[in-house]
Amino acid sequence: MKISYTCIVIIAMTILVVQPISSETVTLRYFDIRGLAEPIRLALSYLNIDYEEVKYARCAPDCKDGLTDWTEAKKVGTESGLFAFSQVPSLTYGETSLVQSEAILRFLARKHGIAGETEIEQQRIDLFVGGLKDMRSKYGKMVYNKKALTDPKIMSDYLDVQRTWLPFFERLLVKSSVDGPYVAGAHVTFSDFIAFDMIDSNVSKFLFSS
Repeated sequence: MKISYTCIVIIAMTILVVQPISSETVTLRYFDIRGLAEPIRLALSYLNIDYEEVKYARCAPDCKDGLTDWTEAKKVGTESGLFAFSQVPSLTYGETSLVQSEAILRFLARKHGIAGETEIEQQRIDLFVGGLKDMRSKYGKMVYNKKALTDPKIMSDYLDVQRTWLPFFERLLVKSSVDGPYVAGAHVTFSDFIAFDMIDSNVSKFLFSS
């Protein structure tokens, strides 16, 4: 299955645009992996927002430089209310603290004007993001399955997921392309970063079948 050229255009044009820098202190907290924080990192980079990142690992009592022990941080963060659900990603932006990756992205989008400018753009965003969440759930079940590297059926089943789901997104992009090259149409929105991360994660792990 070929990757949509529209998807490639989305990323190329997104990277080229530079937005104003925020003057507020911003801190992102997540594990030392891409995971759910990667679309947030992409959005912050696109918006040209300087931020500090706290990276967690289960590493006590011998954490390497740049890593913080998750077990202790989880306890402290949960008790303080910083981690409302005892989970990350977590973002502190000035006086605002949020968890949940989509809530964080939507906050950044509203604050910086990348949440969709019209009702139709917002409908396209919600539809695309909802589908990406479904596909990411299927991807997660495969990529975090310890048997994935030794059981060919797990890989085969996920390739079937790709064959089924990627054309769905392709059709949506074709429809929105009448207005522009992005998920929502004419404007870059937070959904483009989620879309890129999902596609790139698949490319990084596997070769698409023909």
